[in-house]
Amino acid sequence: MIADLLEPDTPWPSRPACDLTLAWDDDELRLTFSSTQGVETTTLARADFEAVMSEYLGIIGRLADEDLPMAQAEAIDMAKRVVHDEAGRRMAALLPGLSDALEVQRRFFSLVVATLGGSSGCAHRHS
Repeated sequence: MIADLLEPDTPWPSRPACDLTLAWDDDELRLTFSSTQGVETTTLARADFEAVMSEYLGIIGRLADEDLPMAQAEAIDMAKRVVHDEAGRRMAALLPGLSDALEVQRRFFSLVVATLGGSSGCAHRHS
């Protein structure tokens, strides 16, 4: 997932290559960018994206139903794409400098969803 986020475009085109650390608790997500130019931290209130994340996870949960008729699965998958697009745009609105490319925004949201599995923690990746 991290490799997909970094290819073919960088998520933050205006930033130099850096380490990105994601840290979170029940109330916020902190992004810390560390590079040779210094360290910068951006904080997002989880309340600002929790609803769209919950909706997205709910849709994924519905897709996991093995007894789902094909037509219903296709409709739910389309809904997942719409919510994923909305979530990517939400991340871009909350994170100035995030790529203008919707696919990159969607991938960043996917990374956030994947790392926010627990109530507190930290993920790290060089970009």
